[in-house]
Amino acid sequence: FVSYFISIYSTQREVERNLCNVAQSLDILYDSIYPGDYEVQKDEYGVYQLCKGGVNIMNTNEFVDAFKQQTDCDVTIFYKDVRMVTSIFETDGSRAVRTVAQPFVSDAVINQGKACFYNNVKICGEKYFGYYTPMVNSDGSIVGMFFAGKPTKQVEQESMRAILWMPILVVIFSVLGSLFGRIPARDITGAINKEKKFLNEIAKGNLNAKLDESIVHRSDELGVEHVCVTLTL
Repeated sequence: FVSYFISIYSTQREVERNLCNVAQSLDILYDSIYPGDYEVQKDEYGVYQLCKGGVNIMNTNEFVDAFKQQTDCDVTIFYKDVRMVTSIFETDGSRAVRTVAQPFVSDAVINQGKACFYNNVKICGEKYFGYYTPMVNSDGSIVGMFFAGKPTKQVEQESMRAILWMPILVVIFSVLGSLFGRIPARDITGAINKEKKFLNEIAKGNLNAKLDESIVHRSDELGVEHVCVTLTL
């Protein structure tokens, strides 16, 4: 149970770091491609469109779709609390543009200027792990949010796969540790037995006894120096 909760905690922290990086990368990319501030402008039909540096970016959904494929994360650009560009789709298959964020999210990010991570935010009826960071114009005003997220089900499935692998890895490393641990143990036992045999021959008066070559060339505490010390005792 302890390993289960440790794994869940570690997974959530890793997800948070990943989503933070993705949200910040989205901000940087749009800023480099479309220099200037974010604002809304009415089109010829009187519909508000999100613009950056005077360029309408409402038609960049293909870009965020490609961004999602590369990062395995959904992303959204909000103006105020309204989704204007997003890779998220509603249950009817339409893109979730002009839908709004939950009030507690927009209050924390837009009104208080905080970057926030949530593990239970609901989007289009589905729970998400989500990271929100303020969208800041050149005058320092917060005019919206950047979002990066993963469905909770996806994160839980990834976490469960990691948990299921844990006992398997423990067994593998235990077996490997046991195998590699026996090698030096057998080596040491063999060296000690060879030294005992040599010393017994000397004790019997056989001064022509020869020390095994493997002992002669050892540089550790079981080498020639150890034998010499034993003979002087």
